[in-house]
Amino acid sequence: MALVDHKYLRKMMEIGCRAGSVLNPLITKNKKNIVFFESAPGFMNNYVLMKYMVQNGLDKEYNIYYFPDIRVECNLGKTFERVRFSNNLMYAYFLFLTSFYVFIDTGNMRMTPSKGQCVVYMDHGLPFKLAGILRKSFDWTFPRDLVMPVNYFPSSSPNFDDMYCATYCLDKKQIIRCGRPRTDALYKEKSYLGLLGIDKGQYSKIIMWMTTYRIASNGRAMDTESKNWSKTNLPILTDMQEIRRVNDYLRERNFLLVIKIHQGSVFRKESIQNLSNLKLLLDKDFVNKGVQIYDILKDFDALVTDYSSVFLDYVIVDKPIIFITDDIEEFSKRHGFFFDNPLEYMPGPKVNSYDELISQLDRLDDNATEYKETRKKLKDFCHYYQDGHDSARLLELLNIR
Repeated sequence: MALVDHKYLRKMMEIGCRAGSVLNPLITKNKKNIVFFESAPGFMNNYVLMKYMVQNGLDKEYNIYYFPDIRVECNLGKTFERVRFSNNLMYAYFLFLTSFYVFIDTGNMRMTPSKGQCVVYMDHGLPFKLAGILRKSFDWTFPRDLVMPVNYFPSSSPNFDDMYCATYCLDKKQIIRCGRPRTDALYKEKSYLGLLGIDKGQYSKIIMWMTTYRIASNGRAMDTESKNWSKTNLPILTDMQEIRRVNDYLRERNFLLVIKIHQGSVFRKESIQNLSNLKLLLDKDFVNKGVQIYDILKDFDALVTDYSSVFLDYVIVDKPIIFITDDIEEFSKRHGFFFDNPLEYMPGPKVNSYDELISQLDRLDDNATEYKETRKKLKDFCHYYQDGHDSARLLELLNIR
């Protein structure tokens, strides 16, 4: 149930959620109903938890509902035939009011839970850049009291609890320590690179490029001064000339660079073209194979990113990270960071130009050693549990067996 962008539709949703909040305590909940509301399968936590439940036979014990209907998009076969998928907004509304277990992410289905209900917010990123009501560009057309009306909020570390509470108007009693299901994939050995047509043995190194968006695809967020800041909507590699230039370098070094575009970013596919040693990756390119980004990210030799919280999870695999920070001052002013000193939390070299990027790509092996202890400290700071069993732990804490 993705965020509704049209202001009148959003107002209608707000009215409906307020009415539902009044009705909710009066309606008996079915403890065998488990409902997932997902904005997009690429956000992962709900999707990963639902898959885990099916793989462990819980779809035989519970009535599992999933919104929206992603069966075709994610190539889900008979394994998920007991899960009831739907795009019907009124059906979703009804199930929220009548179900005991409800999992939401960044959608509009936000009603105040009743005391006889278990509503869980499944965040899709650890707090690094500001989020929720703390974000400097927060959309105040969305009412403060509907930001996050939930019973429980899974947290991966006590170091983030205060941030979560301030961001989403939570009480610490609502925080549950269990980790997040999406990170389970980072501990798995099975490789899915072949599904993307990537033969890791063909290259000396394969590198993933993942940056956060500067301009949101729905037009409701802009973290740069100019809409024309980059023809590719990427930092540093801002046009096809730079894309071709880096491809020449990659070919000489026998590196493969995979550029994964943030699903929330405005993007024109023709702005980046696949070249000999550079591959463009969109969400649809892997979700329709039945996998998630963390299923493949773990097998890359290094990560290039900026202020995306993905690096806070990538430290789990203990591999080199390069940070692009050429616009950090502007981003801080327009969006903001949870930490007063964000650069100190980035366990890797910071680059601000094309030449600096190439220099650090040449030093990936040095990076692996030089920043190893820093990555370990950040991993311990971010992840209380480090066993790859966050899905099981969350279900156990919620008494779903």
